[in-house]
Parts: sequence; structure tokens; C-alpha cells
Amino acid sequence: MINQKQAIAILSDRDHLEKTRHVFYSSYVFGNWGGDYILLAHEVDDRDCLSWFSRRGIHIFHTRHLQEHGHTVHHPLSVYFGKLQLFHPQMCRWDSIIYLDTDMIVRKDLSGLTRLGSRFAAADDCFRFPLSHQFRFCADRPFNELIKEYEQQSGQPLEVSLKKPSFNAGMMVVDTKNNTRQRYENLLRLTRIFGPYSVKGDQGILNLYFQNQRKRIPYVYNDYYQSDDFNRNSLLARKSDKDAVILHLIYPHKPWEKDSPYQTEWAHHTAQSQFLFHQARPWGKKPSWGSIMKTDLINRLNIWRIKCTKRLKRGYTFLSYRARWKERP
Repeated sequence: MINQKQAIAILSDRDHLEKTRHVFYSSYVFGNWGGDYILLAHEVDDRDCLSWFSRRGIHIFHTRHLQEHGHTVHHPLSVYFGKLQLFHPQMCRWDSIIYLDTDMIVRKDLSGLTRLGSRFAAADDCFRFPLSHQFRFCADRPFNELIKEYEQQSGQPLEVSLKKPSFNAGMMVVDTKNNTRQRYENLLRLTRIFGPYSVKGDQGILNLYFQNQRKRIPYVYNDYYQSDDFNRNSLLARKSDKDAVILHLIYPHKPWEKDSPYQTEWAHHTAQSQFLFHQARPWGKKPSWGSIMKTDLINRLNIWRIKCTKRLKRGYTFLSYRARWKERP
């Protein structure tokens, strides 16, 4: 059951404002979303640019450049740290907020996500990459040293493993009713210390903070059908994207690019967004537990298969090298 104490939020700078409209539209029409909608407008001061959103009752929060991450305001990663606004105490007016990236298309009912609001939740990153994949550390600032610096500043332990699977921050359910000043300030501390080394902006920071608190969201709610070709081209393959609840189109094409197979769908949603909350009506289907479990299983097994194959190849290479070494005169 969706209520007004829950919301969907999208982050955008001035250049991507139009690209948020299809997400709002598909969330309402296909996601059956009846809660609030939020736009995190990053460094956008022009009221005319935001009039489309304000006329439709979308809550607008202005986010600013955070100096803590060490990048300039024009750095491409700078805007992503605007998502930290979701963890500010002022967002406690909602019980939970579902964050969606602009390169997503909602295909089915989102009500299943509303039952996760008591805990922070997010889906695994593509290929279930480990936490180490989120950072590029320098030799003069090893990981353990940065951890100790954070623990000294916050007075709290930070127990994380670089080997654990990381999550993707492009879709997450934020338990905003649990937001506190301490939570927000600790995220800023992590940003100040680890921000310069986080290769995907806020994603590395959030993984550090929530690694041991996160509730895992099934794959179909952050579905990489387009980019995860190993799930399409294998013995245990997905034949189509029909089971996706939320498509995340990160690679090789964004949905608005002309070469994207989803460009027509994106263009239709963008055009129809002018009727948002008026002529448009919700009619999305609910995903079945069977489709959710099946897609999760296919993804897990294919990742396991690829990793096992790589280990076998490394083992074979080592044994071959060892055999040749013993044969030397």
C-alpha cells in the first residue's frame, strides 16, 4: 500500500532536467506510484527551468556543491553527491524515499518496494562487483589508514570488507524516518576522507556506510538487461526484458541516445509526461514472485559460472607453466 509518507526522488542538474520527466511518468503510469514525488535540483537556481515540476506538485529540494568530496563543481562526479541530501534530517517528513536515476525506465508496479522502508535497501551492483571495485586508492593513503582516520573523527568503528559484493546507488530505498544529524554528518565525514578515491561518486561512500546494514533488493528492481550480456548470451539465458520492474540502462546506450533500442519508449514517455497526473492513469502490472526469483537465479548462476571458468583457466595456466618448468633440462 503506497501512501503520502513515501516518495520517489530523482536527482538532476540543469542539463538533465528534461531527462527526468520519463522517470516521473513511468513511475506513475507503470509503477502505479501514489505517493509523493521529489526533484533534487542540483545547482539549479532558475525558477523557469523548474516550473514544469512545481506546476505538477513535485517537491523541489535544491542541492549544492559539496566541497567535502574534493572535486570541483564542474567535475562530472560532483552532481552525484547531491544524493546525500536524502539522508538529511529534513527528509524525515517521509517514512521512506525511493531514489531512481534518470537512465531508468519503470515497467511494473513498485508497491513491493514500500515494504522495505524500515531499513536501507539497494540491489547488488552489476556483476556483483566487490567493494574494492568502487575505489582507486593511492599508495600513500592505504585503505586501513583512511578507516582509522574516519574512526578517530567519528568516534565510531567502521567494519567493512573490500571483498563483499557492493550495491548500486542508482536505485535505493532510503529509510528517511531514521535520518539523524549524526547519520548525515558521518556520511559527510566519509565523503571528506574517501571522496577523492571513490570512482563512482557517492556510491562508494554509501557502500562504506551501509555495507552491514543494507537489505538486498531483487535484481528485477535494478535490471541491467541491456548491459549484462552474459545473462542474454548463455545456456541459461534471459530471452527478453519482460520480467524487469525497473530497467537500468547504463551501457552501452542511455535510453535517450538515438542508437538505444529503448529510445522510442523513452521518447514516448517524455512526450506523454505533459499529461502527468491528469490524463495519464496508472495501469502497471505487479511482478510475480516466480519472475523475481527466476531472474535472480539466472543472474547469480551466470555470475558463478563466469567466475568458476576464470578460476579454472588460471589454475590450468599455472599447472601448464609448472609442468613446462619441470621439463627444463
